Amino acid sequence: TVVWLGVGLEMVLELFFSGFTTGILVLIIGVSVFTKVRDFFYHKANQYFFSSLYDVREVIEEASEKLALALEPEKLYNSICDVLQKPFQVSAIGVLIFDEKKKKYEVKINRGFNIGNKKYFKGSLNLKKKYTSKGELLIIEELIDKTRGESKKLIQMLDELGVKVVAPLNVEGDTIGLIVLGKKESGDNFNTDDFTVLNVIGQQAAISVKNSMLYEETLEFNKKLQEGIKQATKKLQKANIKLKKLDATKTEFLSIASHQLRTPLTSIKGFSSLLLNNGYGKLNDKQRKTIEKIFISNERLITLVEDLLNISRMEQGRLEYEFEKLNIKELLKEIVGVLSIQASHKDLYLKFKDEIKEQKEVLIKADKKKLTEVISNLIDNAVKYTQQGGIIVKLSRKNKNTILIEVIDTGIGIDPKEKDKIFEKFGRGDDIEAMHSGGAGLGLFIVKKLTEAHGGKVFVESEGKGKGTTFGLELPVASS
Repeated sequence: TVVWLGVGLEMVLELFFSGFTTGILVLIIGVSVFTKVRDFFYHKANQYFFSSLYDVREVIEEASEKLALALEPEKLYNSICDVLQKPFQVSAIGVLIFDEKKKKYEVKINRGFNIGNKKYFKGSLNLKKKYTSKGELLIIEELIDKTRGESKKLIQMLDELGVKVVAPLNVEGDTIGLIVLGKKESGDNFNTDDFTVLNVIGQQAAISVKNSMLYEETLEFNKKLQEGIKQATKKLQKANIKLKKLDATKTEFLSIASHQLRTPLTSIKGFSSLLLNNGYGKLNDKQRKTIEKIFISNERLITLVEDLLNISRMEQGRLEYEFEKLNIKELLKEIVGVLSIQASHKDLYLKFKDEIKEQKEVLIKADKKKLTEVISNLIDNAVKYTQQGGIIVKLSRKNKNTILIEVIDTGIGIDPKEKDKIFEKFGRGDDIEAMHSGGAGLGLFIVKKLTEAHGGKVFVESEGKGKGTTFGLELPVASS
């Protein structure tokens, strides 16, 4: 009897402890899952609903002022870190710039990341295509489970280094650098206010970095130019040396002045846009019209600065071309389609006339972006100086190896005596100057230079004032 009682007690205890152990395991799993779910929702709530302890507009305005004043690279990178580290209170921050020769990102400044003596980091084409080239932030925590292959290895490495957010520095879709940030000292997650500030300051910083790089290039080029001039003094006469120095100084002045103008003009454009979009409160009609005038005038200045930079690059032989085979018919149709809206605003017609109908494709070798700029400039001029009637863009063959593009308008015409001077730098016809005082006389000079770079030539014909104008482009056909 005693033996049976002992066996029964042992079985009861075994069942009890077995059930107790299972319950403990269930409890532990439940708490673990609950903790992860709780942390997930806390993270999202912190990111989307919690406000920052700083004024977003004040931070952006302070950044605009500081970045506009910084032109030297070292000073600029420190300014970028200062304007972000103060409001975010991050444990670490750094700026990396893409090195075109090494095809890697070079660490320009590092505050707090434990990277030892490492100076360069390889990027990821996949991440660049999906995120950075589109101006999107990389939230490391969210990308760990989304990436594969080399991209995943890069994200894991950044995570191990303590990087929480990566903000791209983009100029015209090209990622020229990155801002990397570590965790916040408070332990809080980055929220929507932080992301807004990072996006806006990232855009401003990108322009400042690009300007800084151009400034360095200008100084380096000037240094080389000065060395070349010193060598030339041994071979050339004093008068020729003086002429070259004056020309170099003029080009350098245009280049540096243009670079320094870009940042404040971009800031004016940004703040004008914010005002027009009611970013600082609703505007009345009078205020809106005034700010629209500021915006339009600023756009003209930006165009002038870009023209000056292009001329500077042309004269220094630094303007790059990407030649490819293009169907000139399709390109002309595309350009006419875009600019027809501008013509219709003045009740003008804008038509494309194809006189090479026997061929579906007419191929030329050209830089699409630059040739589009040439043709658009000619059509834009025709619209600007035509008050009634319209413009015809005609495509024909001059001979077997050459095509002819003509922009024919019914506008104010040109005095035959002025035909040659309108293609000169800052050259403008007398009637044109009286009618439109806004231009600087650089457009047709750039048209001529770009056309010549394509192996072609540009000319103008007019029977006189009030009898319309025809601008012609002769371009070689691509060899098969």
